[in-house]
Amino acid sequence: MTLRSHTLQAGSEAQTGASRSQHSRSFYIPVSVKFILATSVALGWFLFWLWWPAAVIWAVIYYGITLGSPQSATVGMRVMNIQMRTWYGAPSYFLLGVTHAILFWLTVSLLTPFILLVGFFSTRRRLLHDMLIGTVVIHRPSWDSPHTTSGPDRGSATFDGTL
Repeated sequence: MTLRSHTLQAGSEAQTGASRSQHSRSFYIPVSVKFILATSVALGWFLFWLWWPAAVIWAVIYYGITLGSPQSATVGMRVMNIQMRTWYGAPSYFLLGVTHAILFWLTVSLLTPFILLVGFFSTRRRLLHDMLIGTVVIHRPSWDSPHTTSGPDRGSATFDGTL
């Protein structure tokens, strides 16, 4: 009988040793995950000052290329069938697209987003940055391809001066 109780004790020690091993693994994995997350967040905040100029340059180039394209629209504007034109109806160009984006960011950040309410009270539904730079946003009928502005019995997608 003493032999049997000794065997049980050895078995229970083996079980507690295994549970200690599992306990230590279950402790170290969350700690290491938290350490990796904290390190990456800290590194991200530390390196942000290096990254943000690249993000601004990328955004300015994106707006310049897309608004300066023959479609005069960003990808989202193309989906919604709208174009940005000058006040006299000409398609926009690269420098106009860049200036439009920068002026929008400045007016919204310096004058608060409430400046966007100007569109509700202006007679032509233009925003402040559109008025300052001389642009209008027009609806382009979806049946026209971006490269043609008119077709038989389809009307015209050109700007006629009235909104």
